[in-house]
Amino acid sequence: METSSQIATAAQKVIEGSSRERFRLSLTQELLSQGATDAAIAAFRSQVDVSWLHRCVGLRCPTETAVRSLLAEAGLLASVATKENVPRVNLSTPDGRRVFPIPSCIKQRSRRTPMPTIAMPGIQLSSMRLDRNLMGVVIEFLEHPERACGLVEAASERQLLLTEGAASIILGDSFSRYSEERIRDRLREATKMKRADYFYLPDLADFNRDIKQGLTPNDPDSALILSPRMQARDGRWYRYTHEYRAIQDDLGNLYHVGRSIGVDPVPAPAAVLV
Repeated sequence: METSSQIATAAQKVIEGSSRERFRLSLTQELLSQGATDAAIAAFRSQVDVSWLHRCVGLRCPTETAVRSLLAEAGLLASVATKENVPRVNLSTPDGRRVFPIPSCIKQRSRRTPMPTIAMPGIQLSSMRLDRNLMGVVIEFLEHPERACGLVEAASERQLLLTEGAASIILGDSFSRYSEERIRDRLREATKMKRADYFYLPDLADFNRDIKQGLTPNDPDSALILSPRMQARDGRWYRYTHEYRAIQDDLGNLYHVGRSIGVDPVPAPAAVLV
């Protein structure tokens, strides 16, 4: 005869199994309805293992390519997590050794948000020395000027490179009212800034800890999604979500490459309101 604990355990397994299937169905519908890339849809259909642990969903991908494809749709994963009342989705590599946590607090940037028209793709560049690894970043930025990306020197926390697609983040929805010359002026100004100039400082401390512990330099499969808060020039607060990876040059200098995933309005921190 089964004990009450055995019955409870069996019931919990049934509940978790139902939750897994509901999440799988919900994510499939979201990927299809929101215009996710064919690569992301194929990745999720390629026997991704869905697990349920402490109310967090784990997605173990069968290939490294599947991991990267789903990371590109982190906002959609977070959106489904929010609908299913799940605090976090953990994407992991086939061997389970690398895990990319995606908090449900981030949102997919609206696909209706206009992106800047870039007639002659370029990069705003501060003074720096380039080696082979950093040149790879420059080439990547030039090949994808529409992406909102940047390169920060880890030691000084200074912005060194910005794609012109980053105008959509720096200027917000108003960027469409700016001339191309003014947009580039603002990007040049941004390459002189440090993280302490725009991060909410309590979030910066957590950010520095997480990025130091969570990234392996020059490993394209080592990535981290973080969502620090920042205050815009209009005084409103936002949570800026980026995917980060680390680059180390041949002199041992460390840099962080960031790619914007989404921007969401948030209330001002309580400490700021006091």
